[in-house]
Amino acid sequence: MRLNFEEIADEFQSHFRTRSISHCDFVEVVGDRVIMVEETRYIDKDLLERDVYDAEVIEMVKKMWGSFAIAVWRWSEKPEMLSKILF
Repeated sequence: MRLNFEEIADEFQSHFRTRSISHCDFVEVVGDRVIMVEETRYIDKDLLERDVYDAEVIEMVKKMWGSFAIAVWRWSEKPEMLSKILF
């Protein structure tokens, strides 16, 4: 099962009155595993350049923690959503 994370992130941002929080693109549910997926295409970026690489790593960490915070909030607000997915 694939969930569009954009809708959940929009609710989070509206609830907390924040403009933007970095987050993954979608959530894939496989059995009892919840996998947060970020699809990134690196076009015309030289990841061998230290500054470019460092900036991309920082952005991925922001997306990872932003996604985690949004997911924890959503499933604490609506625990039935998680139970429908996992069970």
